[in-house]
Amino acid sequence: MTQGEVPAAEKTVKDSRKWTLYTDGASSREGSGVGLLLASPEGEKVTYNLWFDFHTSKNEVEYEALLAGLRLAKQMGAEAVTALTDSRLAANQVNGRFEAKDKRMEKYVKIAQQLTKSFNEFTIK
Repeated sequence: MTQGEVPAAEKTVKDSRKWTLYTDGASSREGSGVGLLLASPEGEKVTYNLWFDFHTSKNEVEYEALLAGLRLAKQMGAEAVTALTDSRLAANQVNGRFEAKDKRMEKYVKIAQQLTKSFNEFTIK
C-alpha cells in the first residue's frame, strides 16, 4: 500500500455509509408531481410523493424532485449521497458539464449545487 492510499477495508466502510436518492418528476396539463425514495445505508427507505398546485415544465419538475430529495437527505443527517435521476439535463447541469440556458434553470442549478455542499460526498447520475 502506498502513502495516502485508503485500505480496502476502509473503502468498504466508507461506501457503506452512502445514502441513495432516487427521484422522478412528471408534468402534464393536469398538473405536476414528483416521487422520491431515499434509502439509508442500513436499507431503511423513506418515500415521498408531492403534487404541485403550480405549473412546471418537465425539467423544472425534475429539479423540484431532486431538491426535495436533497433537503430530505440533509434532514436525515446523510453525509454521503448518490442521487439517481432520469433527467440527464439536471444531472449534467448540477455536475457542471452542461450550462443552464435560462434564468429559471440557472436558479435551480444554483440551489441544487448549494444543497450538495451539505454533504461530505455527493454524486449524481
